[in-house]
Amino acid sequence: MPQKQSIVVRGVRPQTIFGWFWRKRLIHIWDVRSPTGECIKVLHGHSFFIFYVNFNPQSNLIVSGSFDETIHLWDVKTGRCIRTIEAHDDLVTSIHFNYDGSIIISGSHDGSCKIWDAAKEICLKVLIDDKTPAVSFAKFSPNGKFILVATFDDTLIRFTLLD
Repeated sequence: MPQKQSIVVRGVRPQTIFGWFWRKRLIHIWDVRSPTGECIKVLHGHSFFIFYVNFNPQSNLIVSGSFDETIHLWDVKTGRCIRTIEAHDDLVTSIHFNYDGSIIISGSHDGSCKIWDAAKEICLKVLIDDKTPAVSFAKFSPNGKFILVATFDDTLIRFTLLD
């Protein structure tokens, strides 16, 4: 009997949605304006399950985090992986761009939360490196001045970013 495939779908901009088949290690992008909702790109490059995917604010890049402990940055137009970051020592549980798309925050089961330069493979700061509990979620505030981090022990931590 064939296995069921889980797909997670997110709407990001009016004309496009994306979804990822986490067990198949694929990201699909669909054009919802077309009558058939056609798939316009399939992105592949992670070596293990994809856990989290997000568009940048300009909607020209996608960032993905995976069980393979990496972050991939994708060009939406070409579908190519333009950057792979060896980011964590365990699966990446959360990934998010700041308000202008210049910075990425990632959280991981390794208990760390890191800030990355989106244009380079540089870790700008490690916010948390506790090893336990695992980070379940990390996100920038809409104005980019705060970061909210959640851990698997039901703790929420707010960080203030200075200019």
